[in-house]
Amino acid sequence: MTSQTYALTPVTISYTIKFESSKFGSATLGRVENTLKATDNGYSIETVTKAQGMAAIIMGSNEQQSCEFEVRDGKAVSQKYQGGRIGETDYRVDFDWGQRKAYFNDSNGRRDSVDLPEGYIVDNCSMWFAVALLQGDIADSQSLYVVDGKNKRIRGYKLRSTSDEILSTKLGDKHVTKVVFERELRSGRTLTFWLSHEDEYLPLKMQESRKSRTTTFEVAKLTLDR
Repeated sequence: MTSQTYALTPVTISYTIKFESSKFGSATLGRVENTLKATDNGYSIETVTKAQGMAAIIMGSNEQQSCEFEVRDGKAVSQKYQGGRIGETDYRVDFDWGQRKAYFNDSNGRRDSVDLPEGYIVDNCSMWFAVALLQGDIADSQSLYVVDGKNKRIRGYKLRSTSDEILSTKLGDKHVTKVVFERELRSGRTLTFWLSHEDEYLPLKMQESRKSRTTTFEVAKLTLDR
């Protein structure tokens, strides 16, 4: 099945967040739970991050995100994206695809805009499922851009490598495709996904790495609503 005909199955995925730093050492920061649902026009996602321990220093307090996206030509197209502390909306991003602009709105009423680059554009909320949609077409998607509403920026990545391997997880050993993206203009900073072939190419592991620290999301639970 190709990504052009691929439809996502509603699912809830929980990840344990682990952190390693030359300054802070190693710690388990907490857990993030992503819930994907089908809508009349595409999909919606609710994400809740529950921190623990030193996470209040590194990640901030417990947070939530929500977003909606459509699937066009096998790729996610963001429609709505917002987030903040649980029970609050601290930021919102509006997308104007006709003008190719993203508008960042914060709780103080400030509104900033940025031009959307050419490439696969996702947001921090939809990213997990947007990458799953690529499946075997990852090699054709050389550029990945992640819209970060909290920090009002877009992070650009270039595809560095792909490989198949067996990943040991709490769900058992899984056949995955490991996809490594490297940050544009920031050599050594990477964003890596391990996409499970038998779980609709959903990422069972995701890792953000730089010289000083690494944050890893490891699957703790996955429930597909088939």
